[in-house]
Amino acid sequence: MRNDITSNSENITTTNGRVDNIEKDVDKLKSSVAQGTSTEKAEDAVLREMKDRETRKENIIIHGLQEPDSSVKGGPNRKKLDINNIIQILDSIGCKVDFDEDVKFCIRVGERLESHDKRQRPVIIGFREPKIREKILNSARKLSTTKFKDIGIVPDLTARQRPEDAAVIRECEEKNNTISR
Repeated sequence: MRNDITSNSENITTTNGRVDNIEKDVDKLKSSVAQGTSTEKAEDAVLREMKDRETRKENIIIHGLQEPDSSVKGGPNRKKLDINNIIQILDSIGCKVDFDEDVKFCIRVGERLESHDKRQRPVIIGFREPKIREKILNSARKLSTTKFKDIGIVPDLTARQRPEDAAVIRECEEKNNTISR
């Protein structure tokens, strides 16, 4: 009987060791599955960012374009006025754009503000060809010498690109300040 008890005790000890090893393996599997899930999420985020950049690569944003006043009624009339103003701005920097041929869309971003609010909503313009966008962005610095000096034309960047772009601009300004001293 003592031999049976000793044998059973040894079997229990061996079984407990095996259970401990199995529990460790399960924990490792859980950890690798969790890492795999986070890796998949990271990959999804990268793919979304790439897709977002691809859709924005032909767009510009115009800041500071005066909103049509409240006497202009109806969305199409307001849009027509915006387009006419944009054509004037682009002409002033030497960029001729045929809105019917070259532009995919032109929209103001956000809700229309009350007439007493002086903030202007930005305008996003999507072009059919990236070269049109590039020409406008390269000429945008000329705005400072026109009557449209309060207007800003910038590329349409993703939320992830904006801080990176701002950091590069700050670095360039710092280097320029160092050189000019």
